[in-house]
Amino acid sequence: MKIRYINFILPVLLLVSVTTIAQFKLQPSIGFGSQSIDYKFDGATVDGSSGISLGADLFYYLNDNIVVGAGVRFANYKATSSLNDFSIMQSGVDVDEHNYEQTKVSKGISETHTMSAIEIPLLLRYQKWVSGSFIVFGSTGPVFVIPGKLKTSFDSGTLNISGYYENWDLVIDDADPYGFGSRNLADYEPEIDSKTSLSWAIEAGVEYFINKRFNLMLTAYFQPGLSSIATSNKEVGAVVDPFAFEGSSVGASDVKINKIGLRLGINFDLSPPEKSSIKSIR
Repeated sequence: MKIRYINFILPVLLLVSVTTIAQFKLQPSIGFGSQSIDYKFDGATVDGSSGISLGADLFYYLNDNIVVGAGVRFANYKATSSLNDFSIMQSGVDVDEHNYEQTKVSKGISETHTMSAIEIPLLLRYQKWVSGSFIVFGSTGPVFVIPGKLKTSFDSGTLNISGYYENWDLVIDDADPYGFGSRNLADYEPEIDSKTSLSWAIEAGVEYFINKRFNLMLTAYFQPGLSSIATSNKEVGAVVDPFAFEGSSVGASDVKINKIGLRLGINFDLSPPEKSSIKSIR
């Protein structure tokens, strides 16, 4: 995973290295707002959460009004979910190679999902001066999301597993060697592999110039996820291990991340004096 990060970060660092010959502005920032993991699963109530994101963008000015940029941002996403009594039935073969029908029943499930991510936005920005010190602007563009593992922590819940043997018309619900019985899910923490996904950034804000080389920025942003960050296991429900419950997010067809909030940043004009013909970076 570290190699994937480097492949995205190196081009950004290369851009920074050429700022001595072009008109660039560096914009480190901090954001706060809703940073949620979002999915739908039968019987589950999923609630988003708030969080902080950090990042730095590099902008190149094509003219007074049109700007293009790219950056690297770090964010933590979170959601909590509760699940009503939920049952799964599937066929199985026990350790003695006898066929049976397994019934898995979960009760009182409460989960917390967390995931960190590196985000690479590619932005097109339009800006306009409204006074001698203020710029208003809007930006949009794709955001490539490189997620870490999607982690689930069970805060509460029980799992009951039983097996029905049709040949003997027998139900077994308490036999540890065969995996049958009751389990407490509290403190169980499965991890789910994630994949690179795509989001879309929509931003609008204002910049205030303190001097020719330094200004402050406030941005409102909305960043919906366009593709899933987890591989779907809908065909098997929320079952990966036949004797475990991996969480409701495993059984969702799409697990997306969404952000909305405010970002506060500062801008440093990195252009040399001979490249100061554009008014917006003076």
